[in-house]
Amino acid sequence: MGLVSLVFGALLAYQQTDFMRMIAYCSIDEFGHMVFALGLFTPLSFTAGQMYVVNGALMKAGVILCLGSVLISSGTRDMSLLGGLGEKMKKTTWSYIICALSLAGVPPLSGFYAKWLFYNATYYFLLTQAGVFTSVLAIILLLCISIIPFVFLIRAFHRIFLGRPTENLKNISEVPLAMWLPTLILAGAAILLGLRPDFLLSLIKPLIA
Repeated sequence: MGLVSLVFGALLAYQQTDFMRMIAYCSIDEFGHMVFALGLFTPLSFTAGQMYVVNGALMKAGVILCLGSVLISSGTRDMSLLGGLGEKMKKTTWSYIICALSLAGVPPLSGFYAKWLFYNATYYFLLTQAGVFTSVLAIILLLCISIIPFVFLIRAFHRIFLGRPTENLKNISEVPLAMWLPTLILAGAAILLGLRPDFLLSLIKPLIA
C-alpha cells in the first residue's frame, strides 16, 4: 500500500496543471513514504516515518501557503496561465523555493534527513531479509521515484515564478505581511531543522521508545 501510494501519488502529481491538485497528489506520495516506512516495523523505520510526518506537515503547509498567495494575487490555479511572478512576489518566491526543495528532500534542508533515514531503514531491513543485491536495487528504485517530486515541484516553480508575466499579471504585487510572513517562518524552519536535525530527533525518539 505504501509503495503504491508513493509511486502513483508522484506520477499523478506530475501530470497536473492545477497547482492545488498537484500538491494534493503530492500528499499521497508523502503518505506512501510514511506508510512504507512504518510498515518495515523497525525502530529506525518508525523514526523515519515520524520525521516524514513532521517535515511533510511543515513544508507542505509552506508550499500550500505560497500557492494560496499566488491564487489570491492572480485569481487562477492553472499554471499554464501563470509566469513571471518571481519579480512581483519575491518573498513568496523564496519561501516556495526553500519549502519545495525541503519537501523534495534536497540537502541540507530538513526534508533531506527524513529521506536519509527512510533509505537507511529500507536498506538495513532488506539487507537482513533479502541480501545486499536486493537492498541496493530497492534503494536505486526508490531514488528514481524520489526524483519525480523534485521534478514536478521545480516545474511548478518554473511555470509560476519564472519567465515574463502575461498582460493580465503585470499589475500583481506581493501579498500582505500576514500572508507572506508565515511562509518565511516555515522556510526558516526548513533551514534550521536541516542544520540541526538532532533537535527534531530528540523530540521524536521518546515517542518511539
